[in-house]
Amino acid sequence: MIQSRDDVWLHRFAYALAVATLFLVALGGVVTTKGVGMAVPDWPQTYGEHMFLFPFSKWVSGVFFEHSHRLWAALIGLFSGIFAIWTWSRATSGVQRWAGVSAMVLVLALLGVRHQPGLFVGMAVISMVVLIWAAIQAARTHDRLRWLALIAFAAVIIQGVLGGLRVLLDKDWGTILGICHAAFAQLFFLLTGSLVVLTSQWWRNARPSLSGMTLLRGVMLFTTAVIFLQLIFGAVMRHQHAGLAVTTLPLAYGKVWPATDAASVTLYNQQRMEASGEEPITPAHVVVHMLHRYTAIVIVALIIVAAVLALRRANENSLVRRMALAWLALVLLQGTLGILTITSDRKVDVTTAHVAVGALTFLVGWLSFLVSSRTTNESEAVASNEVFSPKGAELKHA
Repeated sequence: MIQSRDDVWLHRFAYALAVATLFLVALGGVVTTKGVGMAVPDWPQTYGEHMFLFPFSKWVSGVFFEHSHRLWAALIGLFSGIFAIWTWSRATSGVQRWAGVSAMVLVLALLGVRHQPGLFVGMAVISMVVLIWAAIQAARTHDRLRWLALIAFAAVIIQGVLGGLRVLLDKDWGTILGICHAAFAQLFFLLTGSLVVLTSQWWRNARPSLSGMTLLRGVMLFTTAVIFLQLIFGAVMRHQHAGLAVTTLPLAYGKVWPATDAASVTLYNQQRMEASGEEPITPAHVVVHMLHRYTAIVIVALIIVAAVLALRRANENSLVRRMALAWLALVLLQGTLGILTITSDRKVDVTTAHVAVGALTFLVGWLSFLVSSRTTNESEAVASNEVFSPKGAELKHA
């Protein structure tokens, strides 16, 4: 199958969108780690000014990180809109093409020019309806790319509004909305990573095949779901500033599971205040922290199982085997970063790396599940370079 230059550039654009989204996830980790999510107290404007026109001279202290986060999120929104318009115009014609493209261009223009909370919330409600409709359409057809692109565009609008409402409703719903915002960001990253694979030449050449992969796929899917739960635990800790609810390793205050009675928690808080001036914690913070630790152990064990299954059941040069081994390497790195996050007292660069690698571990698990459902008669060694490399997308196949 020959891949047109349009296909090549679409794949590259999907790749850029996924990388930019990973950077946004990491930047969000910086904002929560530094506790500067409310450095800009209004939304969608910035201190009463249009977000895109806010003077650089005022980007100081926490405002720099929070405003940078907002601007980068706006860039992701623009990229998602362009990708949706691109794929829609490729897959449709006539009235359907121009109606869809015109609607998406109008949405981008309104969100870029009119920074009014009511408009953004209204767009988010419409986007929820569009997302559900597009998901139904994607489930009905094999030509899913345009629908998935539309889902991504709708999702990024919803994600932006969640972040904005987290600011406006900080006193009553700030923590809950912040956790939802963080969890939804991981799902959006998963979607952008999927678009990279679905636009690749490898995916176009591959054919459905589940031969000998049923157990491996089950382990991969289950593990990916557990990783998502783990990411939620991490988001809860970051948004409640309880990442160091337990400060000792490998035991937790000398025990496999620390005591959570009032006297013990009071003692923990005294130690935390004396060591680094951390905010007080509650028994619930300790429980979430410990669930995060033990879930990490479960995830490592599950990925080891997946890697062993891939080594035994997949071909020597198969993409599935390579991805399973990469997944194992990522989770071991992630575990190391988790330990360093505690021992470094949540140093910002270490914690941010922990957030980013966690997102990558989640993505690689899902993509491994996707890739394991397909096979190609061509060399998997070449294919493995082609899926994730924009340059590799230029390879031509007879």
